[in-house]
Amino acid sequence: MSRDPLQELLDREAIRELVHAYCRAVDRRDFAWLRTLYHPDAIDDHTPYFNGPASEFIDQLPQIMAVNRVTSHQVTNLLVALDGDRAEGEVGVLAYHLMDTEQGLVDFLVGGRYLDHYVRSGTGWQFMRRKIVLDWSERKPSGFDPAVARSHGAVLGEAGAADPSYGYFRLFPRGG
Repeated sequence: MSRDPLQELLDREAIRELVHAYCRAVDRRDFAWLRTLYHPDAIDDHTPYFNGPASEFIDQLPQIMAVNRVTSHQVTNLLVALDGDRAEGEVGVLAYHLMDTEQGLVDFLVGGRYLDHYVRSGTGWQFMRRKIVLDWSERKPSGFDPAVARSHGAVLGEAGAADPSYGYFRLFPRGG
């Protein structure tokens, strides 16, 4: 059966938007918005932190992420295979974490991939299953000093609604 090339392009773009929305929702800790990106029956496998229903993963994310001052998830390669109202994707990700530890600030960088199953629902494309695969990581003491950055006039990102983007943009979606 031949697929409509325009619909295929629209589906691929919608899935790309979904993947990028996930990164922004996690980095801004907008868990209400994040919840809308998953199908109600979705599974998320972020082993060793969590493996089970995505709704429970999102419930636990505030505690999982509590040690992180900042996270920045950057999508690299994105390969998608479409099959009607279902799709699969392999998404490369670089995930930076600025962590508070007993030894001070730590930079933790992860290189990996999300192995995704997507489903088209009444609200558009959503995650049905998401599994993180770790390819490499690096952990080292951080050279970042927020006080110095602020003293030089830098505007620093923050988790949640306190982030400068929430006051700056009015068109981007956000949770309750």
